[in-house]
Amino acid sequence: MNNDTEQAGRISIENFNGVSTVTDGGDEIDQDQIDSKKSIPFLCFRDINSQGVLFIFLSIFAVFGSTLRMYLARIFGLDCDIPPPEHDYLAPLSTCVTATGFTEQRGGALFVDLPANMIGSFIMGIMNADNEDIATLPWLNSDHRLQNVSSIHQSIRVAFCGSLTTFASWNTQMVTMMIGTESVSGSQIVPALFGYLLGIICAISSFRFGKTTALFFHRIRYPRNKDTTSNSMDGDIDEGQIRSDETKSSSFENVGQITKWTKKKCLWIVDLLDLALHSKYSSIVCFVFLLALVFVGYSLLKDNFHKSLLICALLSPPGTILRWKLSTLNHKWKRFPLGTFTANISASIVSIICGALSSRLLLDPSAPASTWLVGIKTGFAGNLSTVSTFAKELVLLADNDNEFQSVMYAFLTVFLCCTSSMVAYALIMYT
Repeated sequence: MNNDTEQAGRISIENFNGVSTVTDGGDEIDQDQIDSKKSIPFLCFRDINSQGVLFIFLSIFAVFGSTLRMYLARIFGLDCDIPPPEHDYLAPLSTCVTATGFTEQRGGALFVDLPANMIGSFIMGIMNADNEDIATLPWLNSDHRLQNVSSIHQSIRVAFCGSLTTFASWNTQMVTMMIGTESVSGSQIVPALFGYLLGIICAISSFRFGKTTALFFHRIRYPRNKDTTSNSMDGDIDEGQIRSDETKSSSFENVGQITKWTKKKCLWIVDLLDLALHSKYSSIVCFVFLLALVFVGYSLLKDNFHKSLLICALLSPPGTILRWKLSTLNHKWKRFPLGTFTANISASIVSIICGALSSRLLLDPSAPASTWLVGIKTGFAGNLSTVSTFAKELVLLADNDNEFQSVMYAFLTVFLCCTSSMVAYALIMYT
């Protein structure tokens, strides 16, 4: 058996930090199974699961996640500031669900990146069903060829979900609300504390709901078979047992009818996702299309948002890859994800430094220096930090009977990110 066959016949297991390792299965694999799992060539690489392809996918999905986060921030609350930052095609889509806490509009506890953090944690939950019967991509058939492409699986978890969510920008808004020098409302300590609490609760709840949704996708693809047969034994049959069997049979019929209706009504949505992801080059096509839209917006509109969007797209891959490298530190301590912890604290400090420099220097939003600071804050620091992996680790610790470690991990992350950011902000603003 050659190396490619051995690699293809291994089972991918995701570790605590989201980085996949492989282990040989105990059962014998026949030749048909081996042939169905041969390596898929990609561009100039022999195997789509190679390290070089993984770097490409991490970069692509990082840009996807950070770009979507910036759009969601504007749609859900950033454009509701007084005065609004931009007047372009996104302005009519503003929903005013969240707030920055820096203007006359209150409600900063519902921070701007809360919707993005919830969506990213939800998708992370779908990709971490913790059930061996559920496929890694539960919206696709278990025999779909993308189920064997671990580089895409890791890129969705590490790059897309990790970049769509951000701890650094969330922490920066809470710290600046506490200090209050940039807000007409002054210091807002209580809303900021509630902002931290709501952010953690919403991320954990979204992650758990994502795991439930993965089971829902699995039920659509593989509905339970109705069991109407009864095993009769020689001798007397208990009347209560008969009634119990009849009740179970009726329940199975109802479940089968509901599942059949759900599959008929909802499977077309799943098939659309299948169509969008069936090609190994679809991510590159979408990436090129996304960059084209960014460049068109930058060339035609020439506003601050699209300038920051372009710089963010350039700086997102380095932040994501650095976080992915730091995730190797999660193996140092068994019950404390040191890599994610380090990434979130480092990114929070970088983010607050960018915000403080912009305020200290009184930079105009249209100035190149201001645009680059926003790009570093949103692109590099925003992608270096993550909430989706943070939520996953909290849930895994709690589910493995490590509730104390889970609570302490959450507390230390929030406390050290907050205090270190306050110190960095004070050193820049008041010295």
